[in-house]
Amino acid sequence: MISKTTLANIGLVAALGVFLAVGITIVTKGVLIAEATYQNPQLDDYLYNPSTNSAIDWGKLREINPHTVGWIRVEGTPIDYPLVHAPREDPEFYLTHDFYGNANALGTPYVHANCTSLNDSVVWIFGHHCASGRLFSALSNFADTSFAQSHPIVLFTPDSTGGTITTHLETSAVRIVDAQTEAGVATDFASNTDVLRWYTAQYQQAEVQLEQAHLQDQIIAFVTCSYTTFENERTVVFTCKKD
Repeated sequence: MISKTTLANIGLVAALGVFLAVGITIVTKGVLIAEATYQNPQLDDYLYNPSTNSAIDWGKLREINPHTVGWIRVEGTPIDYPLVHAPREDPEFYLTHDFYGNANALGTPYVHANCTSLNDSVVWIFGHHCASGRLFSALSNFADTSFAQSHPIVLFTPDSTGGTITTHLETSAVRIVDAQTEAGVATDFASNTDVLRWYTAQYQQAEVQLEQAHLQDQIIAFVTCSYTTFENERTVVFTCKKD
């Protein structure tokens, strides 16, 4: 059976879309403070052999943060960040803490705690949308078909030997979701058929429809707040591995 949790509860609870109800002045000051102290890890600092830039030092990354599971990059955007897996005992930790474990309203991109790993049939990855364009802000641009087609997502993950697996993802669909009414984070499926049935429903409701996933495809969904239609809105970018 598919288990679902309300997006409004688990999806970027501390994001700007929620804070706007408190007051724009408070939001602006909060973002400026957070941005002033935010440390953005640079991939170049974690590469073996600078002459080739061929491998990521996963050991070094995990010394800093043992929850490290990958690195995400979208060429032509500021999205170039380490990726962590939210702990089940504190699933919202990375909404308010950066990669170094410091309290920060910008958080850090993370895999949903209910996902067992990045190898699940459906993986959910979250990141904040902020005024400067940092973190996952650029995902809201994927609602434009041409932008989605011209900005493939690259996911770097460690293999069993400490090497790096590079996975090129292509956008299959983009949904603009009202988190006040939409229950949507599905993480538990009985079979691939159930995955395909669920994804087909998502695809049919999507504002951008590019590639239908196949039965064997893994779905990786990226989520951020956005501000186009609903007061409590999310942009959900569905991707699958590029052939």
